[in-house]
Amino acid sequence: MADNELLKILEEHGKTFLNSFGISPPSLLPQKRSKESDSEEEEWCGIQMTSSEESGSEAENER
Repeated sequence: MADNELLKILEEHGKTFLNSFGISPPSLLPQKRSKESDSEEEEWCGIQMTSSEESGSEAENER
């Protein structure tokens, strides 16, 4: 019983984790949620791009 409960928890966290990266496997996510994750994906990618550019410039400055 405990294993099944853990699997359910991991599956739910996995869905939200993948959504935060804009990844939505059709087998796991309903189509209604995938539309919402598309708009979140754009925002998340923008944040990811700016943070990676900043860390890249900091690394260049140290050299």
